[in-house]
Amino acid sequence: MFVFKEKIYITAIGANYELDTNPDGTDRFSIKDSPAEDVSTSHPAVKPYSSRFIRMGIAAAMECLEQQPDVKPDAILTATGLGCLANTEKCLDIMLENKEELLDPTPFMESSFNSLGTQIAELTDNPCYNSTYVHRGCSLASAFLDAALLISEKEAKHVLVGAVDELTPATAAIFKRLGIWKNQEPGEGAAFFMLSGEPGENQYGELAAIDLFSGVHPSGEVYHLILDTLWKNKIDGAYIVTPEEYKAVCGEYFTSISFPVWGVAKRIQEKICECPVVIYNSFLENHSLIIIKP
Repeated sequence: MFVFKEKIYITAIGANYELDTNPDGTDRFSIKDSPAEDVSTSHPAVKPYSSRFIRMGIAAAMECLEQQPDVKPDAILTATGLGCLANTEKCLDIMLENKEELLDPTPFMESSFNSLGTQIAELTDNPCYNSTYVHRGCSLASAFLDAALLISEKEAKHVLVGAVDELTPATAAIFKRLGIWKNQEPGEGAAFFMLSGEPGENQYGELAAIDLFSGVHPSGEVYHLILDTLWKNKIDGAYIVTPEEYKAVCGEYFTSISFPVWGVAKRIQEKICECPVVIYNSFLENHSLIIIKP
């Protein structure tokens, strides 16, 4: 468990979700494409043919940055489970079709995990510390932890942190065959957060603690781990958000925890949520806890 010696505030958020419908008629949130396409064509640094992964990530990042136009991040951290899948698949298809000759370098360059972070840096003309976390289900929590340490050690005042994962037909078919999506519908998402050691004009809550663990844990054991984390942080009356609760709305993917973090921060800013919230994520035996306080 990681408890921060300095207060870490969420001062801006950005995401491009819109209300959609599951096959069974229940509500869910999915990525809206039009804002991403608008952003991709409105700035010369992002080409119209950029991948959907890049477009949806930049749309969320720019929405977050535009809430604080006078703030320039001292670090840009991105988190993803599988990175730019569409370009990876395209790169491999071109290799097979052309028999590894006359290859287009663009899909290969944009298929790297850190392609989103570098494009955000280029788009904002910001050569700051830039890192990408690919830690399966713990990717976003790991990026949050790095950001909190940078702020606590006075190495950064403002840190932009985001999580993006996309869904492609090939991935959907493979993961379905492996039984990964047997409990939830597959999903995708993009959300960004500005973290700071100083509260901003728009208060989206405080990042209070993070915990990471792995392995197979029964629900009762997980519940006791959550209670222990709350007790060590001297937090009472917290609301616990479970994976079943939010994945029924946003779907299952590696960085799906970004969706409830965005939702909780939004509700804190709107004065709807007035108690501490524990967000628990479990994916492929990777577990993470993120605690946010109003």
